[in-house]
Amino acid sequence: MSLPRIVSPDEWMEARKAFLAKEKEATKERDALNTERRELPMVEIEKDCEFDGPEGKADEIRVVGVIRSAMSPISRISSRAAPAALTPRIRSG
Repeated sequence: MSLPRIVSPDEWMEARKAFLAKEKEATKERDALNTERRELPMVEIEKDCEFDGPEGKADEIRVVGVIRSAMSPISRISSRAAPAALTPRIRSG
């Protein structure tokens, strides 16, 4: 990888301002996508779900509780109980 070219302080400031403008626009676009993702419609799950986790089986109520506690800034959960470790299984019948 080669080093960037050497320029005067004025040229650097101009390039830096141009870069910051692009970066600001990219941030706005990413924020808009995040908002759009949060506003996607939901589907109601009418079947009972059971999840396999590191501490055994858990139903959706237990999983939602774990996820909510993980989202709380003052709450800490162990990696053993992390929601990402849960594998959904739909019970038949």
